[in-house]
Amino acid sequence: MEVKFIRVDNANSYGARQLAGRIEDRFWVPEEGSYADFYGTRAQAIGAAEGAVKQIGLKGADKLTQRDRELIRHYEGLKTKFSAMPDSSRGWITNKNWVIATPLEMGIAPRERALSLLERIRKDDVGEYGPYLSAVDKQAMMTISTGAQAAPPALALNARSMSRNAWVC
Repeated sequence: MEVKFIRVDNANSYGARQLAGRIEDRFWVPEEGSYADFYGTRAQAIGAAEGAVKQIGLKGADKLTQRDRELIRHYEGLKTKFSAMPDSSRGWITNKNWVIATPLEMGIAPRERALSLLERIRKDDVGEYGPYLSAVDKQAMMTISTGAQAAPPALALNARSMSRNAWVC
């Protein structure tokens, strides 16, 4: 099967260009230099952090490891940070889930942004068998996240002649 790469700004569908622009605008979190795990309200972001604390705590207080306690502190810190932010809908990063690479995989991310984020993921968020599903807990790895994060570097290498907006398959 031949894969044809189409520049986003030359895509045939106006709807595809609109969607790519909305993803880029809504999911990029400049202060984090990353794409968001999800788009939602401040209350939903706080709820995600609270849910993570609750899930970790299901083991029971007497069975929590040092790492569990560190993760709870991390999520409690996110709750505090999110509570101080304006009440608006926006992109939020709670778990650094593998989905942060999806705009790179789909060629929506500008080339320099994609390369910078891929380098950080490679350096900080990859385990023995590939990228972590959640770069916060750094435990589980799975082929879907490995494949999603393997595609953008391959596209970048094969598209050096393309300018800043990369590729849609």
